[in-house]
Amino acid sequence: MELSQLRAFVEIAKVGQLTRAAERLHLSQPALSGQLKALEESLGVSLFERSSSGMALTASGRSLLAEAESVLAGIQQLKQTAQHLQGRLAGHGQRIVASSRMLGRRRAPPQTPAFSMVHCTI
Repeated sequence: MELSQLRAFVEIAKVGQLTRAAERLHLSQPALSGQLKALEESLGVSLFERSSSGMALTASGRSLLAEAESVLAGIQQLKQTAQHLQGRLAGHGQRIVASSRMLGRRRAPPQTPAFSMVHCTI
């Protein structure tokens, strides 16, 4: 099971048509149909009843829709938390090790180690 398959399932459930869901997800209809088929095979249940007027959730589809939405919301929350942490970490000082050549010296003086610790805030 892949996240793209869950996104496909949720989008098809929202709009009720494969063609419109494919447009909204910027996919071709065959690609979206393939994702749905792979998800159904992975789960071992049929998620939609297909008809000429569109697609309707089966009982299994209705039961699993909330779970799929919850997983996608959890992924979004994970991304937001990671971005928040990235912002907090960017404000902390970080140590950078630089060789004397990188600092513009040809050779380190005899008493100076070949590497110096440089502390800077990024």
